[in-house]
Amino acid sequence: MSVPSAEFIACRDHEFKRSTRDALEDAWQRYGHLCPEGDEFVKHFQLEFLARSWELWLIAALSASGLRLECPPATGPDVMVSPLTGPRIWIEAVVPTPGSDNSADRVRQRRPRAEAECDDDDDTWEPDLSTGPRCDQVALRYLSALRDKLEKIKRYRATGIIRDCEACLVALGQGGIVDGDLCDVEIPLLVRAVFGIGSPVLVVPLFGEGEPHGKTPLMSSVSKSNGARVPATQFLDGSAAALSGVLFAANAVWNLEWAASRSLRMVHNPSAMVSLPRGAITTACEMWVDDGVLRHRGRCARFGAYGETS
Repeated sequence: MSVPSAEFIACRDHEFKRSTRDALEDAWQRYGHLCPEGDEFVKHFQLEFLARSWELWLIAALSASGLRLECPPATGPDVMVSPLTGPRIWIEAVVPTPGSDNSADRVRQRRPRAEAECDDDDDTWEPDLSTGPRCDQVALRYLSALRDKLEKIKRYRATGIIRDCEACLVALGQGGIVDGDLCDVEIPLLVRAVFGIGSPVLVVPLFGEGEPHGKTPLMSSVSKSNGARVPATQFLDGSAAALSGVLFAANAVWNLEWAASRSLRMVHNPSAMVSLPRGAITTACEMWVDDGVLRHRGRCARFGAYGETS
């Protein structure tokens, strides 16, 4: 007998997650007929809670924003947007995980309070004081998920499920990696990982020669623990041309507002074979490249230039 995931049990039983349970049940009543795989979706909801709740949230949020959705074919991507005019937009959803337990590149996860060690005498719990995940490991998980989905999208295009004139997006839910959003400080890590943008640094000249200034180095690849390097320039070198862009949201379903205009972000692929017009999907943040410059609309980061509304 299959055992429900810990996330499903927490959402089902925790008193502070009642609003999330109510929202999921309402979304299912309203939009369940648009979910992929029919009865299989329900069957896997308990086992793959983070992935399935992300799909349901995405369908509900996009539908509520005014987009017209239809139930996708069983052999196609997870979400099918069918505008009254113009070609369809396909969306393949994914929630990256921290990685396998025996992998040296697994993203370290802080323990939930329920798993913290308690003192036998006073029943106080000792928190796991983590400094947060290593952002290079988080980037590897994002890139791995995008690579897998990109291969599926290429097959969909090759078999004609997605036509040459139709746009296709990956919708990446960041909630499967605890504290992964801590890496979205100035530029979201996902955006840096597809444009080869390194972490901003402060350059302080020695002996007072010149003024301190900020610099953003290139990050053409991300290194794995075994020394292998994973390319981080898919949106620049054309290798992801089958993909029009990426939708993403920072948290799991219980920390998301049920509105695309509040929780959803998007980055466009400048090398896409089918570009999606800006504003075609309602989001809180939208990022694109114009004349070699990364530009944005909305608030895309915690602070800095991309943390300001533009």
